[in-house]
Amino acid sequence: MPDDDPPDAALAERCRTEIEALHDIFEAWLGGTRPNTDTAFARIRKALAPTFQLIHPEGRWMARSDILGGLRDNHGGQPDLTIDIRNVQVLDAGDALVVAAYEEWQETPDATDARQSTVVFRQDPEAPNGLRWHHVHETWMRPPS
Repeated sequence: MPDDDPPDAALAERCRTEIEALHDIFEAWLGGTRPNTDTAFARIRKALAPTFQLIHPEGRWMARSDILGGLRDNHGGQPDLTIDIRNVQVLDAGDALVVAAYEEWQETPDATDARQSTVVFRQDPEAPNGLRWHHVHETWMRPPS
């Protein structure tokens, strides 16, 4: 990215990069192509804040520990899964927090589902791409016919 891009363009790029990168890791982990090691799993742990929570599209609140445990237990459990991230937008940003939205499309040979997601990041130079995941809220979308 050129140095003369405005800061908001650079932040939007970091958000897009982080959202895509973490979902690529989820896809590889669940598909079994990422090694089932503590080292390979560490990137996921590092990305999610200790107080991270997710609201699943069905309305279920999930704590970081539940998400990490579920992922760890399901290594290789979805070998045909693909995840496509679309339409990343920064909705608001301050010195500490960034709110972004994106679409997450998951596909297997049997089904496609899509969710609209909103994420709250805390800017943190120690986090991957300088952004630590604090909260995600997902809502089902209808896939195109």
